[in-house]
Amino acid sequence: GDSVMLAGTQDRAQLLFFFDTNCHFCLETLPWWQVLATAMKDAPGVRVYGVSLSPDSATLAYKHAHQLGFELVRFPDRRAQVEFRAIATPITMLVDSAGSVLYARGGALTRAAVDSLLTGMRSVKLIPGGGGSTPQPKSLP
Repeated sequence: GDSVMLAGTQDRAQLLFFFDTNCHFCLETLPWWQVLATAMKDAPGVRVYGVSLSPDSATLAYKHAHQLGFELVRFPDRRAQVEFRAIATPITMLVDSAGSVLYARGGALTRAAVDSLLTGMRSVKLIPGGGGSTPQPKSLP
């Protein structure tokens, strides 16, 4: 597929979900990532990517099995993983258009973490809206 430039794209912020297809905590976090991806649909200044640390075939199978609602990319090599400090998963990261990390959280997400991230994104005008409650994530298929 096409290559994607992560961090410092000069046109949009990026919300990145780093995962491994064999990671239990990634699977636990997946419904919250879906909530965040859905919230970003009305945010023209933010692109959402799932960044897989797994082989292409496993990543594709995972995408179809879990009906992911965001684009997936894969790191080509271990060096790129180290540069992003994506050694352990899951990681949720928000990077601005200049490449600066605005938010990073390792480990499974909680409602409080998702609420905090969405509030922060609204406060810096990355996403529209005045708040409201975070929807409950759907269970995995």
